[in-house]
Amino acid sequence: MLPHPFKVILFTLSVLVGANAKAGSCPHIQAPEGPYGIQLQGSLVDGKPYAAVGSASIHQSTFTLHLTASEAGSIIKKTILGTVSVVDCELNLAGSGVDLGFVLKGQIAERGKEIFVTAIQPAQPIVASGTMRPRLLRRCSNNTLKGTFTYISQGFDRVGTGTNVQWAPIGKIGDERFDGKGCSVYKESIKQGIHFSEAEGPLKYRVSEDCTFELLDQGEPAFLGVIVDNGQVMPYLKLVDGAVRLGEYTRIDHSSTPLNCP
Repeated sequence: MLPHPFKVILFTLSVLVGANAKAGSCPHIQAPEGPYGIQLQGSLVDGKPYAAVGSASIHQSTFTLHLTASEAGSIIKKTILGTVSVVDCELNLAGSGVDLGFVLKGQIAERGKEIFVTAIQPAQPIVASGTMRPRLLRRCSNNTLKGTFTYISQGFDRVGTGTNVQWAPIGKIGDERFDGKGCSVYKESIKQGIHFSEAEGPLKYRVSEDCTFELLDQGEPAFLGVIVDNGQVMPYLKLVDGAVRLGEYTRIDHSSTPLNCP
């Protein structure tokens, strides 16, 4: 059985094993089970930016995590296997075998509550935190992604080369309509450094059965995301080399409007 739709898991990358929560310090909750979407944002220990999205499948005491990350502008994909433990509201996903040393550590919370966590994983020098939300959909298709969404995006673009590399901050806000057939139209406002601009246009998209999706630029994947919370929320990552940007869509409605993508 999937977790209640109003459960959300907040977590961080860590190899620190803290003390277990005290008995009775957390209301009774159902242990995580089933498919989840994950988003992480932070930095490498040298200060370079980091962001990631992915999907996790939790079954009893084991998990499989497919994670796509931008580490200082380089896109890296990993599949991690391991074990799951839950004590009170404390969740621990620990890698095993070749993934030994990888740990996602966090707290399970009711939506509306905030838990801020951060830690360092020496084996993989990343300081990052984020959320893990239940998918609540057995499978997805292009038709799952239908309606109007608003979105935000925040991150950095790499500027310069070699020892002259700098990271230019960039933020976006906009809305996007999806027709359920593989075409979308977006309109956004962009702040990059001291410059402000606006953009709009069509994008093709494709949704996989595991509820991950790609937005395509001239036929090539430019963004990767995962549909969670029964199609209400979609964290996503920009896939272009040199960019470290994480964003999130939130559904406005389920309307279907015919669109034309060239």
